[in-house]
Amino acid sequence: MAFGVAETFWNNLTEEQREIIRTTAEEVSAELNETYYEKAKADREALEKEGITFVTPTEEESQQIKDLMEPIILDYIKDYATKEDLDALKAIQ
Repeated sequence: MAFGVAETFWNNLTEEQREIIRTTAEEVSAELNETYYEKAKADREALEKEGITFVTPTEEESQQIKDLMEPIILDYIKDYATKEDLDALKAIQ
């Protein structure tokens, strides 16, 4: 989970206030992640009971999907991505 505040707001906080926000954000993030995965598991189980089958693609199928998506993603990046978007993409590659 990402947590953001305006730089001017952040700069006006004391270090103690910043630490409280950091700690609280970490705790909330951990709780939300746990809740999300529990909900996702319950939802999947409910759908499977209704007869839905989930399929995990093979490595080869995953690569085919990536290859098919690449031109679409590159077009999107060319048309809409900001410098911040590109920096974030580089950071996770």
